[in-house]
Amino acid sequence: GNLRVPGTEDPLTVGREKDLKAAILALAVVLALSGVQSIPAAAVEAPAIKSGPTYVVEHGTEYILHAGGITPAGTVGSNSLEALDYSYQRGYRAMEMDFFWTTDGQLVCVHDWEAYYAHSLGKEALALQEFESVNGSYGFTSMTIDTLAQWMTQHDDVIIVTDIKENCVEGAKLIAERYPQLRDRFYIQIYNTQDYEAVSALGFQNIILTVYQMTWAEKADTNALAAFANSHTLAGITFPIDLVDLIPGYLETLVASGTPVFVHTVNDAETQRMLFDAGVAGVYTDGTIQ
Repeated sequence: GNLRVPGTEDPLTVGREKDLKAAILALAVVLALSGVQSIPAAAVEAPAIKSGPTYVVEHGTEYILHAGGITPAGTVGSNSLEALDYSYQRGYRAMEMDFFWTTDGQLVCVHDWEAYYAHSLGKEALALQEFESVNGSYGFTSMTIDTLAQWMTQHDDVIIVTDIKENCVEGAKLIAERYPQLRDRFYIQIYNTQDYEAVSALGFQNIILTVYQMTWAEKADTNALAAFANSHTLAGITFPIDLVDLIPGYLETLVASGTPVFVHTVNDAETQRMLFDAGVAGVYTDGTIQ
């Protein structure tokens, strides 16, 4: 999603959030009346996940910190060392990190080149050496896959959800080859069902299907998504919060599939609680709520 500065929400966004809260509340009522058991965030237990990895439950991914979380200075979307350290200090143990490729085929943790580094140098992307030469110029320390792996080794109770925005399978392959010992702590997001087998074959046991890059027809077909979830071992399915409002029954159908459902990016505490009450396993958040 777009980078946001806390406290600058426009009235239209606030209005949509109110409509969204009403839709979620209505869904929670429907679930309650139909006898569907909701799973409170604080009481997710292993039996609630049908099969496969239970690492999610052990490490408590009710809150996944988007782009590593907020920095102490208040920067959102940085994917930085400062964000990771601050999120860890605040007790979070699940972080989502964005990845882009350098021009020489290395993975670095940036939300997009246009927002950081390359744009300021008048380029579309940077080589690794160029990236490292300007690292820190935004007031925080950006990460590469290598410095991230080092940080993970020093913080061995953290899991990282990957958002490799291009060539996901190649990114997973690079991680598997370079850091095979960390494969159980990297939750690889795949952007279509076709990439599942390739990522699984690399030894990753924790795979999350994210729908945001799918066509509208693909992401709107909840029956097909639920069927895929039922026939494959997934650590979760994740989708943008807007889909709860735009497609009636979207959340209900996916929750009923039995696969953990995650929603992104949700910073409002009341909306988070309503989602948890409706059976969502976790939310991606910037961590701006104290």
